Amino acid sequence: MAGSALRIAMVRISRTVRGAETHVLALSSAMVARGHEVILVTRPASPMVDWGHERGLEVAELPISGDLNPAASGHMARFLRSGGFDVVHAHGAHGVLGCCLGCRRARVPVVVSFHTPIFSDTPALARFAPRPLRRWAHPSLLRADHIIAVSETSRRYLLAHGFAPERLTTVRNGIEAQRFTRLDRAAARAELGIAEDTIVFLFLARMIPEKRPDWVLGAARELRGEPRIRFLMAGEGPLLGATITHIQEADMRDRVTLLGFRQDTAPLLAAADCLVAPSTREGLPIAFLEAMAAGCPVIATHVGGVPELVVHGESGLLVPPDDFGAFASAVRRMAEDGELRRRLAANARERIARYFTAEANAAAVEGVLRRAIAGRATPAARSAR
Repeated sequence: MAGSALRIAMVRISRTVRGAETHVLALSSAMVARGHEVILVTRPASPMVDWGHERGLEVAELPISGDLNPAASGHMARFLRSGGFDVVHAHGAHGVLGCCLGCRRARVPVVVSFHTPIFSDTPALARFAPRPLRRWAHPSLLRADHIIAVSETSRRYLLAHGFAPERLTTVRNGIEAQRFTRLDRAAARAELGIAEDTIVFLFLARMIPEKRPDWVLGAARELRGEPRIRFLMAGEGPLLGATITHIQEADMRDRVTLLGFRQDTAPLLAAADCLVAPSTREGLPIAFLEAMAAGCPVIATHVGGVPELVVHGESGLLVPPDDFGAFASAVRRMAEDGELRRRLAANARERIARYFTAEANAAAVEGVLRRAIAGRATPAARSAR
């Protein structure tokens, strides 16, 4: 660690614990391991409170969620003034405006991590406005001293929305890879009632249109003549009912198993041979990193930051986002070629260990936080905003 220890408020306002929240928890622990003081800040009664305590983190519950929460900035400012913080690291482009305004009031620098570009969430006026005005679609980011983009795709999105390049740094996500390298495949399969010679495809996402669970069901339907293939689908959401109906009407209950929402995904990744993710958009998904660390290669669409993580033909298979036939063919190819599965699994593990660990992520994030602290009072930093 270069320089003195920092006192960091790590902010994630969330009602659930999914990929981004898992990343925040891992980053917080890695920062503590680097000698820093980290206080995890989240909404009252968030499940992140218990998860943070289980990791031995100090947790603060503050009512600061929502970009239209007029009291949020005051709560945040008082918290920061009483805590002697050096810097705030907030996660997410929406819901943290009050946090960022509070940082301004308390004169504490704030860095915001921007995860997934969501073009549909950008108001039409901002999309078609001159570039310098488009950034108003993300008011919380306007109040940040610096912005971390988790992929080059996210960085290009922000540049297209008028943010100055000197305010942006790409720092790709990392995970605690060791949690997924010592998994017991036999035990995980025994718990799920899966034979050793069965080829298992895992869908691990919310049941929403952009994750396209219907594509997974379509691939399962095309492969139902193969007796050794099974699909596991873990997740909840508005499309769950339609998914259940589809499975019943297509008589695929012996081929497709719905597992509901699973907080602990490691046993599922241990049991699976491949993660299938035909999404219409992604940032740099934590589920992909965890799957690859577990030796579970990914079949995904060529969207967002996915190509920065999954190298086609080396650590997984990528298909066009508008081509179901290519997706179904990739699933069939993975099912039929055992040597391909083994090669992709080994390469996926190596790629995560080399480039996407929580330790490497924390070191890069620390550099950004220190630059934000050092540059807060300079004229150049003020004019860039």
